[in-house]
Amino acid sequence: MLFRSHARGHDLRISVNFSARQIQAPDMVERMDEVLARSGCPPAALEMEITESLLAGEDLRMREQLDSLSQRGLRIAIDDFGTGYSNLAYLERFPLDCLKIDRSFVNQLETRPAIAELIISMCKVLGLEIVAEGVETDGQLDWLRAQGCHHYQGFLSSPAVSARRFESLLEAA
Repeated sequence: MLFRSHARGHDLRISVNFSARQIQAPDMVERMDEVLARSGCPPAALEMEITESLLAGEDLRMREQLDSLSQRGLRIAIDDFGTGYSNLAYLERFPLDCLKIDRSFVNQLETRPAIAELIISMCKVLGLEIVAEGVETDGQLDWLRAQGCHHYQGFLSSPAVSARRFESLLEAA
């Protein structure tokens, strides 16, 4: 569905969660090459979401895998940022494209916006794309836009829909 949409001129990106086991698999890079070749998906249209805990150690294999995937044009995002082991040094050591602000920080914007503000500022300095997760109110969205957040996801935009429904919504737009 995503790839048909690209062929029709829609510039979409799909984010897929990956586990440590998947990233560290000896044939991970080759498997991703096969998936991209078989599907016709442009590499930049696929964003690999990992948790920050995967980057916590000095795992050379993890870094090599992510470097190889990034060099092929795949995007790498840290999902639920701020809820795991936050060693900020890895933000420069690994080939990251995006941080996704965890919904727990978005839910606190009205009373305690400091952490979300810090994450957004850090992303700006590091040149990383920013996605806010769990946006449910116009007030949250207004605050995020005022801070320069690039994208958001959550029920304010839409509840989860099937691939078929998404495609019909996309065609109607």
